[in-house]
Amino acid sequence: MGTDKRERQKANRAKRREEELKAARATKVKRTALRWVLAGALALGAVILIAWIGGAFDGDEEAPVVPAPTLPITVPVSLPAEGTTVPPSTTAP
Repeated sequence: MGTDKRERQKANRAKRREEELKAARATKVKRTALRWVLAGALALGAVILIAWIGGAFDGDEEAPVVPAPTLPITVPVSLPAEGTTVPPSTTAP
């Protein structure tokens, strides 16, 4: 067994070592978090750049063209009575 001074030196050395390990772990966590944030920002920037190059942000888009129906649509006003027939339509396409 050593002297009191030697025991205090050992305890202080162990305490200092634990604090250094704790600081190293905190630094590693910060560095890893910074890398993930930078990677996410770069990925988002790449997506925006690709969309911009592809023309997704052009403001001169035209209104969509809706094609006109090719056949006239006729809707009977009332249903015929039971047992009667409906005359064929006189409009031709």
